Amino acid sequence: MSSLTTTLRSALVRFGPLAIWIATVAGVAYLWGDVVSGGPVVGHAEAVEYRLASETVARVGTLAVEVGQSVAAGQIVATLDASTLEGEIRVYEADRERVRAAIAAAAAEARHSLAADTHDLELEAAKVERDLAQVRAEHGARAAELQALTQQRRALAKLIEDRLASSAELSELDVRQATLRKEVAGAHTRISVLEAQLAGMRSRPSGLVGETVDVVTAPLQHELSMIERRLEQLRGQRDALVLRAPTSGIVSTIWARPGEVVGAGLPVVTLVGDRAERVVACATEEQAWAVEVGQAVTLHGRGGGGGTPLRGHVVALGPVVNQMPLRCRRSANELTWGRDVVVLVDDAAPIVPGQAFSLRFERDPRPSGTAVAARPAATPEGGRLLVIPDELRRLSRFEPSGLVWVPALARYVVASDDTGFDGHAQEGAPWLFTMDAAGRVDPAPLAVAGAKEVSDLEGITVTPSGRLFALASQSLSKKGKRPAKRQAFWRIGVEGRSLRLDGELRLAELLGALSTERLRALGVADLDALDIEGLASDAAGRLYLGLKAPVGPDGEALIWRLDHPDALFASGRLEDAGLSLWARVRLPVEADGREVPGGVSELLWLPDGTLVVASTASAGDPKTQTGRVWAVPEADPDRGPLTPREVRAFAGHKPEGLSLAPHPGRMAVVFDNGDAPPAMVELPWPGR
Repeated sequence: MSSLTTTLRSALVRFGPLAIWIATVAGVAYLWGDVVSGGPVVGHAEAVEYRLASETVARVGTLAVEVGQSVAAGQIVATLDASTLEGEIRVYEADRERVRAAIAAAAAEARHSLAADTHDLELEAAKVERDLAQVRAEHGARAAELQALTQQRRALAKLIEDRLASSAELSELDVRQATLRKEVAGAHTRISVLEAQLAGMRSRPSGLVGETVDVVTAPLQHELSMIERRLEQLRGQRDALVLRAPTSGIVSTIWARPGEVVGAGLPVVTLVGDRAERVVACATEEQAWAVEVGQAVTLHGRGGGGGTPLRGHVVALGPVVNQMPLRCRRSANELTWGRDVVVLVDDAAPIVPGQAFSLRFERDPRPSGTAVAARPAATPEGGRLLVIPDELRRLSRFEPSGLVWVPALARYVVASDDTGFDGHAQEGAPWLFTMDAAGRVDPAPLAVAGAKEVSDLEGITVTPSGRLFALASQSLSKKGKRPAKRQAFWRIGVEGRSLRLDGELRLAELLGALSTERLRALGVADLDALDIEGLASDAAGRLYLGLKAPVGPDGEALIWRLDHPDALFASGRLEDAGLSLWARVRLPVEADGREVPGGVSELLWLPDGTLVVASTASAGDPKTQTGRVWAVPEADPDRGPLTPREVRAFAGHKPEGLSLAPHPGRMAVVFDNGDAPPAMVELPWPGR
């Protein structure tokens, strides 16, 4: 027995430290696996609040909701008193009519004055015609006399040669001949002068009327343009006084009642969205360091919210380690420190704000869901792949080139470069696509009723009136052609959950009718190089068109402004639209390892007056490039050159679309990844 005891003691002394080490490693491995595979990490669905506020100091006019009431996306929640704006609008409308009348009067007076001048000019021209006829007659007479004298001299010279006449007679004829030659030459010169003078008089009135009227009315036209611009701003402000629900939800707080005055930026009503898309996890300090942005997550509902697990991915980590909220602690008296982990839910499922979940963080950092067929590099940092249903994959290509959040639909409306499939009946179908805030694309496209076909649709935007505008690139195809479907410029009405074509133009065709000088004023020397990818609307309803190509002589991107888009669709004339080269701005990008000029791939106006611009390589087809998103605060070329500030560079990615996000203070960027599934990322507004 003592021998066995001695042997055991010897083994413990010899192998004990090794056993302890193995046990420690096994324990650490177990704890690590518990962290990364979803140990006791609790999260709660984030309630998204929407504060509906006035942009200016205003009095509440009507209130259409009460606390606890459910509202639909786009529903009017409250209206603010617009009487002051209405009065100012009426004043400017009266000024507009006054200036229009003044323009008409000035043009009529100019035409009358020009008519009188033209009459005088015609009288003068008649006199010149008479003088010309007289000089031509004199020229003819002198020329005939010179011809007869020349013949007479030849005959006399022959007689002198035959010694039948005196040479003195020949000298007299030579003097007369020289005089006649001088008179004929003088008459010919006078004829040339009078003909040129008469031609100038005859041609002058044909091009003078329009030029004279334009010169006389130019100051008034400028005044009218300023008045109309101010009217558009005032109408935009008036439209902003109608507060609509940005999404469906429940009214949680009413801050002001009818008759009360609210300050600029102060809320009138707070709305809580009726479904959550984000879960904030309470990871302990030890757990949080093992979590990465982009990591896949499985979520299990706790309590009565169980059922099928949901899939999501990490989109953000809290900036600091802090005390965990009471609800996340195992014991109310336990002071636990941790870090917030924000998870975006990828699966479409009803989630109640505040609902509790147990989270499992997967080892594979890729987002889960239908879209996880692509390589991780197809997702920008902090972004996610779009989830495209199999039904849509079988029906059409989906290559996002622009998007806009439409509150009335509670959806992003997405433009795609191409629709249908090559050689199929639905190739080039006039489809737009819809997508929820989490990047889940709806199975069925949204047809634009009344439209026939489209190709290379690049830009889409919504104006304060609620109309959509969509624009094809206007560029040449790979075959060097510009078919009508690549020239599409659409105005679209939103009717419930349907879209209807409200106007259609071929923009490139209209540009082709402009003079060379007018095109050069727009920065375009050759329409074959034209490629438009950016489209945005400001608060006044003006449209901004961002050119991917051409760029300016110093590599600066070009942005056009269309002051009166509705007037353009009404008349079909660019002269009525106020199209101008609004700004030139340098937006360099990196392509195939070197810096190259960047063109505009998308534009977005933020409510605070900041212009956001996405840029990609203007020319060529680089294998790799780093697209960029820029911000231009208070963009106004009249105050000086635009100076963009880089918001973010996306290595290996091309930002194709920009939109306001439904979440306050956020904007969305969408990427077309070629053969890989498209992606999107949400960013805070620049400066926030």
